[in-house]
Amino acid sequence: MRIRKRSFSFVFDFFSLIFFERSLRRPFFFCLLGMSLAMSIVLATISLMSGFDKSLKKSLRSVQGDFYFYHHRQAPFSLDSFYYFLGQEKQEPENVAFSAFYQTQGFLLPSSQQYGKKSTGVLIHFVDEFSMKEVTKREEFSLLESDKAVLLGSELAKDLGIKKGEELVLLFSLTKEDSNSSFLFFRGIFQGVVNHNLFEKDSRFVYAKRSSLQHLTGRDDLINRVSFNSFRQNDESGVEMSSQLPIGYKVEPYWSDFSTLLEAVKVEKVTLLLILQLIVLIAGMGLTAFLFFFYEEKKEMFFLLLSLGMSKRRLCLSLLVFLNVAHLFAVLISCGMLKIFNEFFFLTNLFSKGKAIYNLVELVPSLELTDYLQVFLLGYLLVILLALWFFYFLFKKPVMALMRSREV
Repeated sequence: MRIRKRSFSFVFDFFSLIFFERSLRRPFFFCLLGMSLAMSIVLATISLMSGFDKSLKKSLRSVQGDFYFYHHRQAPFSLDSFYYFLGQEKQEPENVAFSAFYQTQGFLLPSSQQYGKKSTGVLIHFVDEFSMKEVTKREEFSLLESDKAVLLGSELAKDLGIKKGEELVLLFSLTKEDSNSSFLFFRGIFQGVVNHNLFEKDSRFVYAKRSSLQHLTGRDDLINRVSFNSFRQNDESGVEMSSQLPIGYKVEPYWSDFSTLLEAVKVEKVTLLLILQLIVLIAGMGLTAFLFFFYEEKKEMFFLLLSLGMSKRRLCLSLLVFLNVAHLFAVLISCGMLKIFNEFFFLTNLFSKGKAIYNLVELVPSLELTDYLQVFLLGYLLVILLALWFFYFLFKKPVMALMRSREV
């Protein structure tokens, strides 16, 4: 206990000496600033990668359930197959929120009010407004009141310059599995927009009532997808649910269409973390260089401490505590720098390039506790390893060598 108290008192003396002596204050300040800047750069990079992952999943989750159930040929099917998958026999489940809909590709044709505009390829969803609202918790689907009501993605509506109440014309066909399929025309009325916060969906997605498709085809059970919320804990990818699927059917999580991109981002995040640790290593070398500079400038003090009976072990312990406190200061400063960087990026709109690259409307930097620990602990480990190098240099020299080298 005495050794620890004396070690902390020596640490206070070291900081006091550095603070009041100008020749030591400036080098120590810039070494600490370099260490903080290096860690804040690594954190800023990782926060952007993590922010993309979360922003993309948030955007994808906002307009559908946790999973969707479909036939591998995209063929229409009966809800009985979905009930069988849930373990129910031709009975609607009570504890699972789901919404059945029909998805198909088609064209949005220019109406009389949009003369001169080209047709646009779109992905049409014929949904049940009440169940879809329950699954997604989105109030926009309540705008699908009449059979002619149509909702557009926000970017698509912006490009068309369409106003509420204007007429829309949709041209589409049923899936290839339906041998009697032919092109169908649907004239609807634009009622509002759905903001997915994802350009790829906001520029292509169209929503209409499933009852309007039933009127066009005369079929009441025409669906080819079911969006539902998870009824199993700790099964984000749907692996456990896949074991009870009927033959020919699949279950995919809401982010499955972007799984390759998300996996690439994870690999890129780890790679960048390892590469950018070189910056922290260089900054740690600067802090170690300050220790050598401090040693050369204050050899008399080290000689006096060792001559008065202080062991090299206790001296190294005091210097180690000093480095720990210095690293803690660097961590706190780096967190402040990270806040400044994020505010600067938002004010200068530098994140707009990242949004365009990743097709995101919203890109918010995000960091978890594990990200902080990875950066700070790796930085701390590098500082300790470099400090051990300095302690080895200090231990191998006898006490009298300190003064002899100083006299020469």
